[in-house]
Amino acid sequence: MDTDRGTGILDTVPGQFVVRAMYSLPPAGEVQPPEASLEMFVPRVGRVRFTFELAGPVPHKRAHWCWQAKSADLLPGRA
Repeated sequence: MDTDRGTGILDTVPGQFVVRAMYSLPPAGEVQPPEASLEMFVPRVGRVRFTFELAGPVPHKRAHWCWQAKSADLLPGRA
């Protein structure tokens, strides 16, 4: 796990769950806040808080707004 980048446990979460979390967010666009977070249960990992950054189009290139995974943090278990 690469903790120097501040990504938490993002490298250990299976990609299918990162994608599922990303598709749970509202559509990316300039009207969205620069960051969005949500919590999701990931089997064999536990309850995870995902944080995504809004990435805008690159100037002078044809591109779309999108969400990029920034970090994932393991949340404490519920009693």
